[in-house]
Amino acid sequence: MKRAPEPLAEDLKPLSMADIAPRSFLVVAVAKQFRRAFEMHAKRHDLTLPQWRVLAQLAASGGLTQATLSSLVETDPMTVSGVLDRLETRGLVVRTADANDSRAKIASAAPSALKLIEELKVLAVSVSEDAFAGVSESERTLLVSALTKVSQNLSGHLARREDQ
Repeated sequence: MKRAPEPLAEDLKPLSMADIAPRSFLVVAVAKQFRRAFEMHAKRHDLTLPQWRVLAQLAASGGLTQATLSSLVETDPMTVSGVLDRLETRGLVVRTADANDSRAKIASAAPSALKLIEELKVLAVSVSEDAFAGVSESERTLLVSALTKVSQNLSGHLARREDQ
């Protein structure tokens, strides 16, 4: 049996996630759009979304170890370390020795960061409100409920895979 000639690369369209899993693709695409929208506005403060997430967690907690912080912002400890280094250089984060563990340091939002954090909270709410314009409260509630279930399902799936 003779094989048909292989199509030319320029005649083929690469498969995208949208072709394979349209809902997953949409969630990822929306997350990227949120990030771009936030960072576009936060650029005047010379801050990225990961830096904002770290600052917000530190401000809310009063201070955290790098390990705890990396878990809360769902990023690896080395990435958080780099973010903390940059924020500390700018005077937005202070690191002190952990009284309970001599190897660890506690990162805290510096007093000079508090005004910036409040401005960025307003910015984050504004970006969110722009994104959800025209979406009813019941649709918002349903979306949060569905995404929470998806997140729990994925967390459970990942945990089961790690146990294998």
